[in-house]
This record gives sequence, structure tokens and C-alpha cells, in this order.
Amino acid sequence: MNLPHSLSKRDLIWDALIGASAFTALFLNLIGLLNGISVAIPHLLYIPVVIAAYRYPKWGLFIAGCIGGTYFLMVVLVAGSSFSTIIEALVRTFVIVGIGWLIAVLSFRLRERQDLYQGLFYHSEAGSILVQDTEQGRLIEEVNDKASELLHRTASDLTGAPLTLFWRGDFEQDLFSRLNTEGAVHATETVFTLPEGSFETVLVSAALLPGKRVIITFVEITRRVHAEKALKAANDKLKFLSRISHDHLHRTADQMVQKIGRASCRE
Repeated sequence: MNLPHSLSKRDLIWDALIGASAFTALFLNLIGLLNGISVAIPHLLYIPVVIAAYRYPKWGLFIAGCIGGTYFLMVVLVAGSSFSTIIEALVRTFVIVGIGWLIAVLSFRLRERQDLYQGLFYHSEAGSILVQDTEQGRLIEEVNDKASELLHRTASDLTGAPLTLFWRGDFEQDLFSRLNTEGAVHATETVFTLPEGSFETVLVSAALLPGKRVIITFVEITRRVHAEKALKAANDKLKFLSRISHDHLHRTADQMVQKIGRASCRE
């Protein structure tokens, strides 16, 4: 049976963790209140609040309010005769809600930036490769669709593979040496090898990321390189023809001057 996206396996695990931690924290607090303990046990309420606010930023404040409100209601029902205990529970409820709000805001901003960077990575018109530097070498961790298209390989074929799958070791080593020295490399021309054995000229840019990761972006310029070479060859031919024409013109002019001179002498 296929579950909808909102009920995926990962979401069910998170929901179960939040529900179990909230129930356990509230139950232990109820037992503590029934036994006159209201000091240390309430700190357990922070656990489900933090987890829920992190996992569901948009609902973090609401969930924190529900947990805090439930705790305050228990205090009023069990220890309602103690004014100081109620004031203490009210303050703690506000702290719980405040923590939930703060975690939710920070988590929401983190998700926004994550979505932004993922959008730039996956929907870029340039090929993008995320590389992890491991003991086994520099392995591809993630690629976007454009990189798969330009390299003529599927994402599954590239993920987990070394860069030497399509990049000669000397070219790769040279770029990473510059990267370690300068921190970033911009628009460096290099050559990638395609599965059928042909070559593809690309402009590569790279930058260091935390966690021994490197982001590599590239655009294919094979046609442009061929066009530049053809244009250079055409220019060289034109220069050669121009030089020949210029020399020929000079010789012709010299010959005409000589003929005119000889004709004048005869007269």
C-alpha cells in the first residue's frame, strides 16, 4: 500500500516520537504533581516541544501552546490550592511556548534557506555536482539533472562514483590544488570524457563547502571551442591570402613600372 506524501514512513516516525515524548513528559509531570513534586520533572516538557518545533516549524507554536496549556491545566486541577505553584506553572508555560516559538522560527528560516539552495542546485541551467572528499577519494554525493544530461549518464550511475569516471586525474588534481590554495576556482576550461569515448570541453567553477565537500558547476562549451577554432583558421587563411595578394600586387606594379620605363627609353 502506498502512503501519501504527508504520511510517509519518516513522518510517521517523527509523529510517533513527538507523541510518545509528549505523553511521557505529561504523564510523569502528573505523577509528580500527585506526589507533590513540581520542580525538576517539568523540564521534560522541553523535549517534545523542541522536537515538534524543529520538525514542523509552521505548527511549532501551536504544539508548544497545547503542551504548555495541558501542563498548566494539570497544575490547576491537581495543585489549585497553592497560589505559588500556579504562578510558577504559568511562568513555566510561557517559557515552554517561548522556546517552541524560537525553535520554530529558527527552523523555518533554516528550511527556507535549504529550499533556496536546493532550488538553485536542482534547477540550475549549469551542471552541478556535490563532491564529498573521503578516504576512498573524491566521490560524487549528488548531481542535478543538467549534470546528468551533459555527462550522458544517469544520476544513479554518477552518485557514489569517483570524479575520475569522467575526469582525467591530472586535470582533477590541478583544479583541486588551486581550490585548496585559493578557496574557489572560476571558469576554468577542462575536458570531460563521455561514455562513448568522446570528449566534451567545459568551463568549470568550484568552491569549498563545510564538511569536506565541494560544489562544482560546469557548462558545456564544445561547440563554442570548435567555432573559435574554425574562426581562427578562417582568419589565418584570410591573412595568408591577403599577404599573397599584397605581394602579388607589389610585383605587378613593379613590372608595370619597369615596362613603362623601358618603353620611355626606346622613344
